[in-house]
Amino acid sequence: MYELYNNLFDDFFSSDSHSRVFNLLRTDIKEDDDKYLLSVDIPGVKKEDIKLSYSDNYLKISFKIKENNDEENKDKVKFIKKERFVGSYSRSYFIPNIDANSINASYNDGVLNVELYKNVVNSVKSIEIK
Repeated sequence: MYELYNNLFDDFFSSDSHSRVFNLLRTDIKEDDDKYLLSVDIPGVKKEDIKLSYSDNYLKISFKIKENNDEENKDKVKFIKKERFVGSYSRSYFIPNIDANSINASYNDGVLNVELYKNVVNSVKSIEIK
């Protein structure tokens, strides 16, 4: 029992919120011939609270997690420890040469999937000499 309370209070004042927030956006990035596919874990967030934009070669994902305010029990409940993140967060990914008009995104079961199609760039071009 002492160990339980000891660990509880040792962790009580530690401020590792940055690592907890970073873990909110664990990302896998895959590449094939014509596109990139990002799979981003964003559990506990409603689809309408997620914003996605692409500008200057950066894909930006931002979202807001709202606190669940239980007005009825507000004065009766006291937290001993609160680990769930509440607030706004964003993360940007540098992904150059994307056709911004063909980006597709879906959100299912806490996972945001984003398809980013590459711009077709011809590396070989014949130039007429005048």
